[in-house]
This record gives sequence, C-alpha cells and structure tokens, in this order.
Amino acid sequence: MNELTYTTSDGKAISLVSDDLSVQTAQEIRGYEWEFGVGRKNIYAPRRTYSTHKVKFIAKREELDKLRKLTDRDVVNESPGTFTAQDTWQQKGYITGITIDTVSPYYIFGSFDVILLQGAWYKTVSVSYFKNSKLNSAVNYGKDYPFDYKYDYGYNRTPQLLNIGSHLSCEFRMIIYGSCVNPVITIGENAYRVNVRVPENSLLIIDTRDKTVTLRDDTGYTQNVFDKAVRGSGKGSKEYIFEPLQPGEHIVSWDNSYGFDIEYYIEESCIPWIDTY
Repeated sequence: MNELTYTTSDGKAISLVSDDLSVQTAQEIRGYEWEFGVGRKNIYAPRRTYSTHKVKFIAKREELDKLRKLTDRDVVNESPGTFTAQDTWQQKGYITGITIDTVSPYYIFGSFDVILLQGAWYKTVSVSYFKNSKLNSAVNYGKDYPFDYKYDYGYNRTPQLLNIGSHLSCEFRMIIYGSCVNPVITIGENAYRVNVRVPENSLLIIDTRDKTVTLRDDTGYTQNVFDKAVRGSGKGSKEYIFEPLQPGEHIVSWDNSYGFDIEYYIEESCIPWIDTY
C-alpha cells in the first residue's frame, strides 16, 4: 500500500508507510467478511461489523514510541482515530496493542493490534450547487423576441444533475446556506424538506448517517431541528429526509434562492485495488 495514515481523534496524523515506520503492504486489512443468517436456500440480514487484525510493521524506536503515546490516548479516551488509505478511503478504528517479534540495532519488527469499527471503507465526494449561479442554476428564458411582453414567455429553469457513481446507495450530509425559509430540495424522486427559517450566515445540516438535522448560526451555536424535518412514512416514501442517494444520475431541483453542498459517502467492503471513482 502506497499511503496509509492514522489520524488521532484530536487531529494528529501519523504516516504508517514511511522510512521510519511502515506497515508495508498492510495486506492484513485488505480483506473483508459479511455476517449473515442462513435460512432455507438463502441468506438473510447481511451486515458488516467491526473487525480485528494483526498488522505487521517495521519501525524505528522513536517513531514507535510516538505512535504508542498517541494511540493509547485515543483508547483511554474511548475516542477512535481514523485510518486513511490511498489518501481518500477512510474508516474509524484504534490501534489497541503492539507485539514485538525482533529487535535489531536500528529497527523493531512486530505487529499492531488494529480494530476497524465501521465494517466498510468510505470515500467522501463533494458537490456544490450555487445560489443564482450560471454554473449550477442556468436559466433559459425561451424564445428571444425583439419586443417585450408583460410576462416571461416560455420561461423554465435548466435542471441540475447529480451523478452517484457508486454501485451501492450512499449516505450523505447536506449543508444548506442561509438565508432561506422552509427549504426543499428534490433529488430524483425524493424531496428533502425542512420547515424552518435559516438566517443569513447560518447553516442547516442534514446528516443521514447520524439521522440528525441541525441549525448552526454564525457563532457556532447549534440547535436541534429534527422535529422540523419532513420524514413522510419513512424510507421510500418520496419525502423522507434521510433517504439515501441511489446509484445513477438524478435531477436536482430547488427554488434557487440559496446554495447548498452535498457530501456523499461511497462505500466499499475493502480498500479498492484500482480506484475507479
């Protein structure tokens, strides 16, 4: 593996593939396994949970001591760090122990005890849609007549697109920028609607992984507005605020009076050998 880092819960990043400390190919964390029940001629309730691994390393003493102190703090605080592979694929986890195999004058050989908590690796893709922007809010006024009418003849708004390149549905985070009132954004067949006023310089944040809807003002104060979000009759009802994004190309429409970002998470069972996203 060319790149693998461990970032502590307080943001300190340590390379696990360097001249001073290296897990080399880290093949131990590249496999995966589904858990499921077996019924009559089929499986049911497939899921991926945490996994534990012994990952071989070679390291200099100073770097190994540095890593141990930082990872021990995450364990004691019960606050997981983040493993990042190939600079893009991430999973929460811990380094919970070290086994020493060989000590030489310059290097120590051994293995880390690694626990990966999420059962999958995630890549974040960000897409922005701008308020009154020609890039993402192009307007077509129909035929260009040489004289004026009292109304807009043949007016329409060019729809925007969102292409989800994953083979699985994607959870996401949507950040809506104020000011706006009762924002509704339709992606494909689902309408994401929150009946709330978002003041200027405030953010409305919808997180489908954590199932939260929050309003954050310019001072950082956060308000829970979950009860203002429209949830329909749940998943598949076409108005469920936490509806995952489905693979493929979707039309995105809104009233264009505000901008918003979508950060969606492509999910893979293991770190791809060839990243096609």
